[in-house]
Amino acid sequence: MASSMKAIQIKSTGGVEVLEHVTIERPKITGPTDVLVKNHFAGVNFIDKYHRTGLFTLSLPAVLGQEGAGVVEAVGEDNVAKIPDGFDLKLAAASLLQGLTSLVLVTQSYEVKKGDWIFIYAAAGGCGFLLVQLVKNCGAHVIGTVSNDEKAKLVISAGAEHVINYSTQNVVEEVMRITDNKGVHAVFDGVGKDTFEPL
Repeated sequence: MASSMKAIQIKSTGGVEVLEHVTIERPKITGPTDVLVKNHFAGVNFIDKYHRTGLFTLSLPAVLGQEGAGVVEAVGEDNVAKIPDGFDLKLAAASLLQGLTSLVLVTQSYEVKKGDWIFIYAAAGGCGFLLVQLVKNCGAHVIGTVSNDEKAKLVISAGAEHVINYSTQNVVEEVMRITDNKGVHAVFDGVGKDTFEPL
């Protein structure tokens, strides 16, 4: 194994100009839960932007990146998640944080139960698409929002029973129509402040 590695590092926060492609010393296994992975693919997520801009602070200099997939080169004594044989490494790299976020939402933020009505904003997005599948697997009814008809087809293929195109439909009116004016048991919102008020 090489003693050095390539990385994207920041020494200060700011715009994309603070990103540096550097060669640094390869990390060492120092604890029982450490894992050294030679990344083949690295996911880029909003958290990386937040670290770069300083919205979420890091000790500097810092190497960016929260998710990836590759080959394990060394491990501590515990805690590694094996990617199943035949699973696409690109998909694995891009789905870790969103997958874990979605799993926590349906099991801890609100424990989705059979028969629940669940509303998912941005149902064709990373978390939204995974949420549709997880919620459906729990036996609940899924209402999702999308911005166009192509995304609507994708969300229906994932298991959503109802899809609202927020570009052409009134979201609140459609939710109330679909649920016979009862509303939903939970709303999973991956968009933010612009969607807080209506539901």
